[in-house]
Amino acid sequence: MNSGRSDYLRPWLPLLLAATAYLTIVARGTFLLKDADIYWHIMVGQWIVDHRAVPHADMFSFTMRGAPWITSEWLSEVLFFVAYKLTGWTGPVMLAALSASAAYYLLALLLLKRLPNIPAAILASAAIVMTSFHVFTRPHVLVFPLMVIWADALVSASDERRAPSLVYLPLVTLWANLHGASRWLWR
Repeated sequence: MNSGRSDYLRPWLPLLLAATAYLTIVARGTFLLKDADIYWHIMVGQWIVDHRAVPHADMFSFTMRGAPWITSEWLSEVLFFVAYKLTGWTGPVMLAALSASAAYYLLALLLLKRLPNIPAAILASAAIVMTSFHVFTRPHVLVFPLMVIWADALVSASDERRAPSLVYLPLVTLWANLHGASRWLWR
């Protein structure tokens, strides 16, 4: 392949990979809904919107109803509820697909900063294949793009032998509200 043609494709590579991933994920829509917890997340999101607060007690569990509980994924639950409210079950599927494909786009873009086209495309494609079994309508998928940005910040900081910039603090805060792990701290 001549270098001119390769250079022409370079800016389009992340978009092509992300668009292909998005269409593939959306086409598997029912697979994304196979985890029944999405309904629970939507209901918690609706409760948060209706009450303009985050629940402090478990209201949905049969065995732990009324027990102290804090949702660590409140922002994802609100986003899934809004997506569901707007378009039914298609909304959460499209939201999850958009988030995953945005992460693949960012990953390809960041790989192209460090690698030639073919190795970057191979690594990005491998990432798509390896994560495809983890793409569901679940809160963890909504942090995929943030995870890619944070990993790039860590790699860049390591390359420059410094700590990551405090500019990324809002990113980590957003991550914690989309899919935090605070519930594990209370055990």
